[in-house]
Amino acid sequence: MYHLPPAQIRARTAEVLALLALTEYGDRRTGTYSGGLKKRLDLAAGLLHNPQVLVLDEPTVGLDLPSRSAIWEFLRQLRQRGTTVLLTSHYLEEIDALSDRVAILDRGQIVAEGTPDQLKDGLGGDRLTVKIREFAERAEAEQALHLLQTQVWVKGSRINALQGNAINLTVARDSDTSVVRSLLARNLPLFSLSQSRPSLDDVFLAATGQTLTDADLAARESPRK
Repeated sequence: MYHLPPAQIRARTAEVLALLALTEYGDRRTGTYSGGLKKRLDLAAGLLHNPQVLVLDEPTVGLDLPSRSAIWEFLRQLRQRGTTVLLTSHYLEEIDALSDRVAILDRGQIVAEGTPDQLKDGLGGDRLTVKIREFAERAEAEQALHLLQTQVWVKGSRINALQGNAINLTVARDSDTSVVRSLLARNLPLFSLSQSRPSLDDVFLAATGQTLTDADLAARESPRK
């Protein structure tokens, strides 16, 4: 019980169970808990001694959406109470939603660091995804890429094989996408076109040169030393 005084144990246990919405399960055997409840119980146990710093490794992996949302809300409340939370996760949406500061690691080295907004603004523009076909041939995608790279508002470009050889462009804010349509209409079809603010996925790609899925696969396949 983390060396808590006996007089505090019952009150503190009730407090952390309530914090993680576990009060109604407090008299049940943990072997009957679902995966989401067990994860919340792990967090409750780690909070018994009211730590100033809480380190969490993939706290929502494998959870359903309701359980994940419950833990997100709990972490927000914990932060508001003044607890420092160090969180590692492969869910970049989760990192974006919860973090004040972010560090991206690649092969054990920090390759980017800052607030989520700083990291996304550092890419220098919006994200434009152009698909000439649902699953385009590489040569055809390269032809379209050559056309688009000539535009002054294109600041970065690449072909994304994982998206069916879609063309990912970093463009100046509020770029006129009708130019893309007119360019491609001369020589190539256009299946879809979407423009959005950069995400942490885009930041990860720019910082490491690969998607998070690629990085995870590479880490699993590399021999352990």
